[in-house]
Amino acid sequence: LTHLELGAPPSSWHDNNIGDAAISAIASGISHNRTLVYLGLNRNQIGRAGGPYPLGTPGTAISSMNLTGLTSSPLSAHRNTSSTTLLPPLTRKASPLPGTASPPLEMLSSRPTTAALPSTRGVELLGRALTINHTLHTLCIAHNWLGTSGALPLIKALELNKSLTSLDLSDNDMGHEVGTALGNVLRNPECSLAYLTINNNPLGSRGMNSLAEGLKNNASLVTLCVE
Repeated sequence: LTHLELGAPPSSWHDNNIGDAAISAIASGISHNRTLVYLGLNRNQIGRAGGPYPLGTPGTAISSMNLTGLTSSPLSAHRNTSSTTLLPPLTRKASPLPGTASPPLEMLSSRPTTAALPSTRGVELLGRALTINHTLHTLCIAHNWLGTSGALPLIKALELNKSLTSLDLSDNDMGHEVGTALGNVLRNPECSLAYLTINNNPLGSRGMNSLAEGLKNNASLVTLCVE
């Protein structure tokens, strides 16, 4: 297994919603995996506690699987509603693609209120796994609910991980502290990142200045997307 795609495709009206319940299994798997080079986790509400499709528990080995565009699957039979918080999918603001119908109303929901606080448990485990794994080259974790507190454990892990070359953290509501942390990573002469995408995040001038400072002596980065 070299490529594992668990993200929802752009054309889907649903997020996959695997949540923290599955990230612990994924983190455990990549901690010991020596073949995986690509991991796609876009649009999974990882920063929100729980998810409707838990993949397993810590220690579960990851085998070949493709849950792209998951809206219903046999995994739903294993839901543990007593321990898993079920949350609705995110609202998709994009217009329907040409030739496709508008989504049913039941697919849509509002963004979480202040009662739906971000969870960092899953990404903390993923961050720890990245300090051990040295084969993963690409991590796509855009359009989740990481926030600043959720993104920082991942970025901190890059100080020890020297294999990751491509990272997508777009649309994760990350503040200026993340810009500072990324600047520190880029400043490290052993930094391996070549492609960094952080579009649609409120880094602010303070975060962008820190990022720029880190780029001054960086020799690895080829592409930076920060729209």
